[in-house]
Amino acid sequence: MSQLTWAQDIEIISTELQGDSVMVRYTLSGPDLSRPYRVNLFGIMGQDTVALTRLSGKVGDSVAIGTHEILWDALAELGRFNGRIAFMITALPNFKFENPRKGSRFKKGEPVSFTWNGGNSHLDDLELELYQYDSRIDTLGSISQANQFTWQIPSSLKPGNGYRIKIIGTDKTGIDGFSQEFAIARNLPLKTIYAASGILVGGGALLFLLLRKKLPPPEPLPVK
Repeated sequence: MSQLTWAQDIEIISTELQGDSVMVRYTLSGPDLSRPYRVNLFGIMGQDTVALTRLSGKVGDSVAIGTHEILWDALAELGRFNGRIAFMITALPNFKFENPRKGSRFKKGEPVSFTWNGGNSHLDDLELELYQYDSRIDTLGSISQANQFTWQIPSSLKPGNGYRIKIIGTDKTGIDGFSQEFAIARNLPLKTIYAASGILVGGGALLFLLLRKKLPPPEPLPVK
């Protein structure tokens, strides 16, 4: 069995008994070849679906697109088991920030929208924290079952580089990730901008008036 989620497809292509273990081969495909996924394997026994844990191979976080294998130690997981078992495999994109992108620059006093996806973040309660490099600066707020947060950058925040956002989820998802670094720039008041423009315009007007000023007529040449 397979599960189709987030526009990617994962499918078991074969299962093979190897002693007291089972080798499960599967393919994972999707539109973004660089995107890692979290892969889980389940056993279906009658009416029960159980998440299998005694696994090795390409399973868990950071599995890339491609064809992979998972080895399940059935003896260690179930002991001596008599009966039929089927398998189900799922894939979920790892948590990832979409915005801010690397090298982004924002101005103090302006609103900024942070966006992310993956890791079932849209089903969890998340805490957002502001860091500068590795130092925690402030708590930005909490958000529930959403993939976007808008932050009004405080005018009191010190301009500089190395700012980033950390998102922390609950045990439901285990999300704990940082955004790309971004910069906070100083936002000049309008009166400062207008004052500078006035100086330039005034200087241009003065130059224009000087060029338009009439020159005195030339003196007559002496007659010999």
